[in-house]
Amino acid sequence: MKAYVIADFLAHLEKEFLAEGQKQHAEAIHQALSMIRRAGYDDEDPISEPARGHLFPLMSRAGMGLEDLKGYLRAVYGIHSTKAIPWGLYEDVCQWLITQGDEKKKESSSLLASSPTHSAGASRIQMEWGVVG
Repeated sequence: MKAYVIADFLAHLEKEFLAEGQKQHAEAIHQALSMIRRAGYDDEDPISEPARGHLFPLMSRAGMGLEDLKGYLRAVYGIHSTKAIPWGLYEDVCQWLITQGDEKKKESSSLLASSPTHSAGASRIQMEWGVVG
């Protein structure tokens, strides 16, 4: 079986695990995928289309658009297109997106936890309808 077929399959699995919220499984697959890709490519070669496609779910999870990623690439690496990301930087870019997604998730969780509206509203409804928790 060709390495690119295995890499595409692993990329698909990684996306599914991310969509299901199974971050540890997705990270393990991502590491295996990185090893396969690095074995088949020179660090200076631009990333493949499937690898580039993998950036989009990571951007979505981080609440970013393509222009946000391009701005980061320009500012940090001097790269003006996702098509120009070399394999040697691909892992770093993915890790940055994952970190941004984790930070966004923490911010959302803390905002929901600190909001009294949800619990107060639920208590009011329970009292009005005579529902006991």
